[in-house]
Amino acid sequence: MKKFSLRGIALNRSHLCDAVQRLMLYLELSIQTALLIWVWDTYYNSSMPVPIYFRGYYALSLFYWGLLFVCTKALRGRDIGDVRLLDTVISQCIALLLGNFIIYSPLCLLRYRIINPGWLLLMTLMQLAVVVLWCFLCTRLFFYLFRRHHTPSIQKFSLRCKQQGVVLQEPISLDCYR
Repeated sequence: MKKFSLRGIALNRSHLCDAVQRLMLYLELSIQTALLIWVWDTYYNSSMPVPIYFRGYYALSLFYWGLLFVCTKALRGRDIGDVRLLDTVISQCIALLLGNFIIYSPLCLLRYRIINPGWLLLMTLMQLAVVVLWCFLCTRLFFYLFRRHHTPSIQKFSLRCKQQGVVLQEPISLDCYR
């Protein structure tokens, strides 16, 4: 297995794949959090009795980012490159809808009343478009970088079959990833 060096730390290809997957997920969640902060600042913050500023934005963005991270991790939306593209898109869309549903109550508490969810629904549609586009681009980039060397789901399946004594009769095709 070929090893890479990053500031004197030797990395094998699987560690590099995991690092790229995490980086892609962190960037996507940061984009979605920036969309929430933009919608909050543009449409909701100005009509609050006591508007929030820097520390409030930091707290709101950190809470939303953490909420999306937990939802995405629980629904296996982090597995870009390990599962089919449609599975990743569906799991991340469900995590996004769940996160936006949960974030609505703290936003209402910050306003001291029920807020109009119209702008949040529009933001959710924009975020869903970002999720689909981001998953497509990241999957293509991931397979461009690691296609020849990274097929962990197939390797895990083959290893599990060997441990159970099952003999594979047909080769497994990777055409479903294209």
